[in-house]
Amino acid sequence: ALARGDHESSARVVEALVTVARTDGDDDVRQFAVESLGKLGGDRAAEAARAVARSDDDPWVRAEAVVTLDRLDREAHADELWTAVEDDHHAVRRNAMIALFKLRGEDAVDVLLAGLSDPSERVREWAAHMLGGVDDDGAREALTACAGSDDSEIVRITATNALAADPDRFRRRFSGADGEVTLPGEDLLNRTPDL
Repeated sequence: ALARGDHESSARVVEALVTVARTDGDDDVRQFAVESLGKLGGDRAAEAARAVARSDDDPWVRAEAVVTLDRLDREAHADELWTAVEDDHHAVRRNAMIALFKLRGEDAVDVLLAGLSDPSERVREWAAHMLGGVDDDGAREALTACAGSDDSEIVRITATNALAADPDRFRRRFSGADGEVTLPGEDLLNRTPDL
């Protein structure tokens, strides 16, 4: 499934990947099929990614579907991304939050501020990280509070680093990534944190 995303594709290959992404019994295979669909693109890939993001039982498959929607066309899939911010799994919420920041930039400040109070330290870490790209007094106040009081050391460190970032430079650097942004301790291949 992963190899198919690195080669030219035919409609037959896309259909096979769509089927695998939606029905294979192995969570990893579904996840990698969705990733390949993101590389191949097209309406069928987007349709499959939307369906998987909404309904797959495995949260890591849903999280990959959010990355795929971001990669294919984050603006066209903004509604799906907003829905994914409310998912019950931290990886899906985190990926949706990242995609919305790439889409809206500083206008995503409300999503990021909400992310600072997420129960997952991974979501809080990424919210703090991305708030480094927001030039706003309220964002700086929230980061300052987070840097001094979050119960996670990595979140406090990330908030402290975000306070030192140049927001304009941060946004220029960050928006160029196509879902391939990782923090230390996160595996690039399947985006499962190695905590």
